[in-house]
Formats: sequence, structure tokens, C-alpha cells
Amino acid sequence: MYNTEPMGGQSLEQCAVDAEKTGFVWVDPAPELVVGEVKQMAEDNQVEAVKTGGFWYGPRSPNGAVGQKALKGEKLIYHMHGGAFVMGTGAPSSGPMKTCFDGLLEHCSTHHRIFALEYRLSSAAPFPASNPFPACLLDALAGYRYLVQDVGFDPENILISGDSAGGLLAFTLAYYLATHGSELPDSLRNAGALLLLSPTVDWAVSDGAGPQTSMRRHARSDFVEPILLTGYTRRALLGRLPAETAATSVYISPASRSLRVVPGMFAGLPPTCIVAGGRGADARPDARVEGQSGGGPGGPRAVDRARRCDS
Repeated sequence: MYNTEPMGGQSLEQCAVDAEKTGFVWVDPAPELVVGEVKQMAEDNQVEAVKTGGFWYGPRSPNGAVGQKALKGEKLIYHMHGGAFVMGTGAPSSGPMKTCFDGLLEHCSTHHRIFALEYRLSSAAPFPASNPFPACLLDALAGYRYLVQDVGFDPENILISGDSAGGLLAFTLAYYLATHGSELPDSLRNAGALLLLSPTVDWAVSDGAGPQTSMRRHARSDFVEPILLTGYTRRALLGRLPAETAATSVYISPASRSLRVVPGMFAGLPPTCIVAGGRGADARPDARVEGQSGGGPGGPRAVDRARRCDS
């Protein structure tokens, strides 16, 4: 799969061509929001904040435009698509995303609009290396600033969500806002809730690939085993960062067995729901994230886990 051609989608410029039909909008970069260890990682990988974009789903303004100002008390879902950070899109042309968004709008009855971020995708050898971490997080930050400061949503009314690799990006955005909130504008408080749909949270594969691992036991019901074992995404995210960063950074592998968990490090996360099937390759890593993120000192106010989603 990774030996033919990169699997990225349309460029943002191509997305903008049909903006009136697809609900695409441009999002300005937010370099002033990049601080701390993420700023250092960006410098190490020569990643800059750039203009990005995303797609609106749900009601439009009377003239048909998208991105209309938030109503008082209006709630929003801010979604990060999956695709191992190397493929995928939040565009309406994506069948899986359309199904996901239709379901979210149907069952989250208080949330009438979704904004799907079209964050930068990464690549590595044998293709030209591009957009290593934290490119995706810088885009996610820019999108959050756009929703709060430009469109006018109160952070408490935003649910950050993501599926698969997008679940990790959603987690890292909420973690960054919790960790560096004191260094950010007062308006950019953390979101009201976090929804992680089968998040891929251990790109270091710290459980290994032995016969008793969830990845191996569930290989026939979850297709991610070869994606994880090739190491392609791990290399694409790391860029010039040391190899051990994949196992020790909360931003790349928050479920890694090598992660040093400091008491209180997850204290600022919003109430969180983790959805994972009992036959998924990420069942055990997801459980570790649940254990590390809640249920004890330093965790968020609540962590719920939807179990047996495959039965």
C-alpha cells in the first residue's frame, strides 16, 4: 500500500474550487498559539503554521453561506478524520465520513453543525518526507481558534471528536489546551467534551505484535495491523525527531507503555467518551488511555467507555 504512491486527497486549492457546494472554508494560521514542547518539536521538524481549511456540515445561513456566526448557546462538533495521518479527508466525498457525520447529527440532537478539519497529511520514504508532527496539531489549533474567535462558539459548547488517527489528534488538541491554557488567550479555554472513536493511540506499538496482543488476536476483524507494523506512519510523524519520541511522547503515543505518566498531567481534559469495539486492534491501548486519563487523581472529571460496540 505504501510502495506505489502517496494516498493524500485533494489539495486545499482543489477543495476551494467547489466550496459553495461542499461547504469548504479557509482557516488562517495561528503561529502565536504554538508554545512549549510543541513549538520545540515544530522547530526541530521545520514545521510552520500555515493556512488550512475545513468543511461545514449542517444548516447554512439564509443566503446559503457556511460558517455563519454561532447562535447564543449553539453547540458544535469539531471533528478530525481518520486515515493514519497519511490519508483520508473530511470532505463530503468521503463515504465513511458522511456516514459518521450523519450518525453524529442524528444522535447528538443538541449539536446541529459539524466542522471537519482538513489537516495536513504526513509522508515518509520511499516518498518525499512532508508534514511531520506537529503539522496536524498546528492545523487543529488554527481550526479551534477559528471556531471560537471568528465564528463565535463558546469553548464549552464545542465537542472535539475524532476517529482512528483523528481520535489521537482530537486527544492531543484537548491535552495541549489543558496543558498550555495559561499561555493562550483567555478565550481559548478547553472544549466542553471529547469524543474518541476507536482512537489509534500507540504508534510505537509498545505492546509488540505477539499472539496475545489485541492487534494480533483481532487481525481478522480490524485491518489496522499492517498499517501499524509497517512503521510508515510512525516514521512520517517523527520526521527528524529521535526515534524514541514515538514511544515517549504523549502527543504521538499516549497509550505507550514507555510513557512517563506524571500525576495531574491529564487533569485539565474535558469529560471524555472513548468508543471502541471489543474486537478492535486498539482495544488494550484504548483501555490504557482510559485508565491514564480518568478514574483517579489527575484525571478529567469523567471518562466513559462504550464497550462491546461490535455485538
